[in-house]
This record gives sequence, structure tokens and C-alpha cells, in this order.
Amino acid sequence: MTMQTAKLTTHHISEDELVRRWRVDQLRRAGYPARAASAIGGRRDVDLHLAIDLLRHGCRPALAVQILL
Repeated sequence: MTMQTAKLTTHHISEDELVRRWRVDQLRRAGYPARAASAIGGRRDVDLHLAIDLLRHGCRPALAVQILL
């Protein structure tokens, strides 16, 4: 019986990419559709708390994107 050795590939993800993914995840959890969350999450000049608060106060995601971007 022989053992197969799995070839492991290490993917290095930059800190910026980790932050972008976290921001997108937070926006998705708040209620933004995937495309909007990705557009907003990739922009460091957009305040994440403001983006989430807009939805919490009843703003529709499409209008929030227009306001933020």
C-alpha cells in the first residue's frame, strides 16, 4: 500500500485583499447585493459604517450606491 502525497499550493493574499474581502462580506451581511457590495467594498474612500447605516435607516441599496459612489 502506498501513500499519495497531496501537493499543497500556498496562495498568499495581500492584506489589502483581506480587508477588501472583509468589507464586501460586511456589506453583503448588511443587505447589499453582491455587485454593489463588491463595488463599495473595493473603495477605501467609502466609509463602511456610513454604507451600512444607510441601509439600516431604510435606504434602498441602489440609492445608497448612488450616494456613496
